[in-house]
This record gives sequence, structure tokens and C-alpha cells, in this order.
Amino acid sequence: MKNFKYPNLVFLLLMWLVMGRILAQSPQNLIVDCPPQFNLTEGEAYDTSVTGTPVILANNGGAITITYIEIFNKGTCQNHNDIVTRIFTIRNAAGEQSRCTQLIYLKHLTTSQIYIPADTMIDYPKNISLSEALLGHGLNLAEVKITFIDTKISNGCTIPMRIRRLWKIDDLCSGTLISLTSFITLRAYQNSFLHNSQIVTNICDNEGVISITPKGEFGPYSYQWNNGASSSTLTNLVAGVYTVIVSDQFKCNQLLTFGLDPISTTADIGGRIRTANDYRVIPDSVSFSNPTNVKKFCFSQNGGLHYAFIVKEKTTGLVNYNFTKKSDPLNAVSTKDILLIQKHILGLNRLDSLRYLAADVNNNFNVTASDISELRKLVLGVIGNFNFVDSWYFLKNDWKTFYKSNQTIQSLLFTGVTIVNYPRQNADVIAVKMGDIDLSYKNNFASELLELRSNALEYSLNMTNTIVQANKDIDIPVYFNAAQSMYGLQFLLKANSSLLRMEIVSSQLEPEFWNLNNQNLKISWSTGTKLEWNPKEPLFVLRLKTSESIRLDELLRLDPSYLNEYYDGQEASWKLNLNIQHALSSDIQYMIYPNPTNEGVFVQSNSDEPSQITFYNAMGREVRSSIFSNSVYIPTHDFYPGSYFYKITNRYATDHNGKIIVTK
Repeated sequence: MKNFKYPNLVFLLLMWLVMGRILAQSPQNLIVDCPPQFNLTEGEAYDTSVTGTPVILANNGGAITITYIEIFNKGTCQNHNDIVTRIFTIRNAAGEQSRCTQLIYLKHLTTSQIYIPADTMIDYPKNISLSEALLGHGLNLAEVKITFIDTKISNGCTIPMRIRRLWKIDDLCSGTLISLTSFITLRAYQNSFLHNSQIVTNICDNEGVISITPKGEFGPYSYQWNNGASSSTLTNLVAGVYTVIVSDQFKCNQLLTFGLDPISTTADIGGRIRTANDYRVIPDSVSFSNPTNVKKFCFSQNGGLHYAFIVKEKTTGLVNYNFTKKSDPLNAVSTKDILLIQKHILGLNRLDSLRYLAADVNNNFNVTASDISELRKLVLGVIGNFNFVDSWYFLKNDWKTFYKSNQTIQSLLFTGVTIVNYPRQNADVIAVKMGDIDLSYKNNFASELLELRSNALEYSLNMTNTIVQANKDIDIPVYFNAAQSMYGLQFLLKANSSLLRMEIVSSQLEPEFWNLNNQNLKISWSTGTKLEWNPKEPLFVLRLKTSESIRLDELLRLDPSYLNEYYDGQEASWKLNLNIQHALSSDIQYMIYPNPTNEGVFVQSNSDEPSQITFYNAMGREVRSSIFSNSVYIPTHDFYPGSYFYKITNRYATDHNGKIIVTK
């Protein structure tokens, strides 16, 4: 046994004998005859259609199942054979089983058996390599390794092509190397450019992939795609047609074309998701009752279907799925929506069924003042999301046929479609934004541009510009003047990071209409009727405190990300402007002396109003600044000799400029 060449085979035979003895100890109604040993040549097929399967000699236990495993033992230069051990397991329906083993010997090819054609004409094959078509087997054998170098000897790239192939045949056992030459006339040369391809299609957005690998033997191949790429793999592709010019080592080329289809044309099920005024909505998520049957799903921002999916098994009947969106609660919700609800409650303007559903944000089958309170808290930022409903609901396209008064929106939800035939690409859904009574939602998440009246000062928040001194409280009156009746107002007044405190010390508005949060003041004011206030008095007075001295127009602004707007009696929305205006010029005068100076200057004014003086060098760089009332001494002994410019600013935002000369 020491020199036996197949130790694994000995072990398998012993195991087979042991199992045979165990099985023989109990009566069997299942008797089989294993297929005989087979002797083949390397490269020949040895599947069961060639080598056979066990024959059932006796069985009264019902249906037969035959399975097998294979063990491959690679041969050596001494035994010149590979051995395939095929172990069959035969079972019947009664649970009886039998095993048997078949041996298949694959005799190695040697260099003397390799046939190289000297001169031949052949069609370039489509499904196998050119080498395999010429030799009848592969290049890498057990005892022989075959390589080649090709040279084109015909002119140009016309078909048929004339190729000289220099073969090198390496005997791996003896080390002998043989060189032979073939002259090959190739018809169907275009087949040499065929590639295997892996493609990700049914495109939602830009997840498409094209990856190609050459089947031909005239590489290396180079690629030039119509999108400018030069690699064999393209990723992040949108739907469309992609062409590539493939060039081989002989500088011959061929055009290949690949198409990536949009899922909007290939989907089994899909449809549109839109608002009542036809704006697209993208849900946060989708849920399926049978997600394992969904091969691919996507929401698409492209044309055609808004959502689409492909199923694995196209079964008819009810396909259950639904959409969810809880994000962007404030999107398309404003004081105008509150105004419309107030008018509905007052009987001034009735809401239709869809708007009524959108207004029921408290989910209590009715539209009342509690819904107004919930929306007001959302607009003011008191709450970050709805407490009783989701931001969005998705209804059946024919929801009106099921709707009854005092019905919740949840009872009208889209829950899937009934499929009779595939594809079903009209499974449309109506999206309802809770709180969006005026249907102002736009699919680009931006409100329509609001008109700015020609006379902006007549429709503005008005303040007088001043200097807010560091760490000192200052009261700022805020006025609002409108040239006609106003029915609603909302804005977000935002301060920069220097603000330490902001509070409202007096107001014509009830506290329910405003919210102060850190450096933000939000106002949402409406009653359902014309708003009444005294325009000669401040709408409210702000008390501010800052960490540094700063001009008011640098401290406060209307936040452009918020809908700063007001509403007239026709429910039209208008853009609100912030006007921080300069005061009328005062008679404040300033005197600076001595000038020229070498140690410092005195600055005096004829007023106790606070002012700020700033000095700049000849390069325009600030070198010193000071806030003062009436008078101040500014040292200049550390200034370099030369001219310095100064600017004095007072609370009326009027500037006084001049120049001093510093000497040594």
C-alpha cells in the first residue's frame, strides 16, 4: 500500500464496503445496480448523460430520488489519469435508501496527441474560444500547457483575416518545449469582438451598470464609450443607449451597443403619486405584505412613473402595499392655511372634502379650533411635528367614491391594487399634505414666488436703525403699516450670534400668536377676519441685549428660508419686507484735536448720544475703535507715523469721516 497512487480512493472504497455491510444487515426492498467504470480522455464530457446513472433492479417503496456527490482526484505524471469518484444515493418514498460508487478515469493528453493545423480556414466561433475550435480542447491540460502569439499578416481589417499563430507546447512532465506555426484564415472575424456582459438595467435614477469581458483571443482590447469612458466597466449610469468602440491588438475595431431601460417602461406595477393639483410627491418609504416577491422597487424623479416595481412571480389578485411619509411637516403649511380654516369655521368660506381631510390635524373626525391650535404651534415652532397625524397620507385614486362625512383620512388610504393582467402601470395614488389647505405644496419643496408690492415701505416691518451697545438692554419698537386690509401675517425674525437675549416687552398681539426661541422670533397672526391694530403704535417692542456693539441692521434680518408673508382679503399671499430705516439727520457735531498729533487725540461731540469712532491705516486696515458718549481720548503713541482715516457712526446711522496725521 505504500506505493499505491490513489490513497483517497482506498478510503472511499473502504467506506463503501462498510456502508454496504450496514445496509445488508436489514432487509431492503430497494435494489440498485451502479453504472460501470468509465474510461475517457481528458477534455471529454463526463456528466451522467455520458457515464450513466444507477439502474433500479427492485423497488416497492414508491417514487425514486437519485442524488450524488463527486470527488475529483488530480492525477500525476506517473499515473497519467485523473479520477472522478461519483457516489450515488438512491432513496424511495418509503424512506429506504441505497448507495453505490462509480469510478471515472480521465486519461491525460500528451504532447504527441496535440494536433496543430498547419494551414486552415475557419469561422471565428461564437460560443467557444478560437483555440478550442482549432485544437478540440483547452489550453491548460494536466500534463501540457499551450500558449500562443498571433500576428496579422493580411492588410487592413478586411474579412477574411489572415493570421499567423506561433504555438508553444510545454510538456510539464518532461520539460520539453515544442514550437509550431499555424496559418489561419478567419471568416466571421467580427465574432472575435463578442463580449460577455453583466448589466444592471430597469433604471430608477443612476444605478445602472455595464461590465463587459472579452470572449475573443486578440487582446488586449481597448474601449471608447459614447459617454467618454474608456474602461470595461461603467457604473452610475442613467437609462439610455450606450455604444462602445472596441479595438483589438491589430487596431481593428467593432461597435457594440447596450441598452439600459428605465423602470418606468419595464415595471410590472407602478403609477403616479401626486397631489390634487398634480404635483409629484416622493414618500419616505413603502411597505409590502409580501416583500420577498419584489425583485426591484424605486421612487423615480424622472419622467413617466413616479413609483415602480418588478415582481419575481407574476401572480394575479390583490397585491398589498402602502406608502408612508412623516417628514417635512411644515412644508406648505403657513398662517394662510390657518386663516382658511378660521374662515371655514366662521362660515365665510367652506372647505371641500379634500381640504377638510387635510385640516383635521387632530384626527377627531371634525375641523375645530383645536386643529387651528395644532397648526399654529407647528408654524410657530412650538412643536416640531404633528401630534396626532402623519405629515402625509396617500389615498386611493378613487377615494371620493368611498368618502362619507365625519370619516377619517386613514379609512381612505391606498393599500394596493388588484392585478388581472401584467403590467399594471396606472396604479395612481393621491397624496394629501396635512395642514396644506391652500394646496401650496410644490414638488421642488419651495413655495410659489410671492409678489412684492411696488411700494415696499407700505408693506414692511419698520424699525429705526441704531447702535446696540454691548451688554446693555435696548428697546426697539417694531411697526407694521399696510395700505389696505390685512387678514394674516407670518414671519421669522432672526438675530445673529451676538444676541444674548431677546424678549417682547409690549405687544398688540396676544401671546398665542408669537414664539421666542433662542435667536428667533416667529409670528403667526390671523383670526379669520380682518386684522385690527393701531399702526401709529408699535406692533410690538423688542428688548435686546448683545455681547458686542452692533448696528441694528446688522443684527436682525428676516430668515429667507421661512415664508415671510401676509395675506389680503382675497387670500392672496404677499412677500413681507423688513425695513430698518435711517433716522432723520441730527445736528450732532464732532471735534478731533490736536491734529497733527504724536501722543493721542481728543474726540468731542455736542451730544450725549453714543457714537463709535474707528481708525484705519493707509491700507484700509482697522487699527483702533472706541464707543463713547460726549468725549473720549484715543491714544496714538503706538501708531506708526503717517495719515490715518477715521469714521464716526452714531445711532442715526449717519457717518462722519476725516483724517488725522500722527508724527513722532
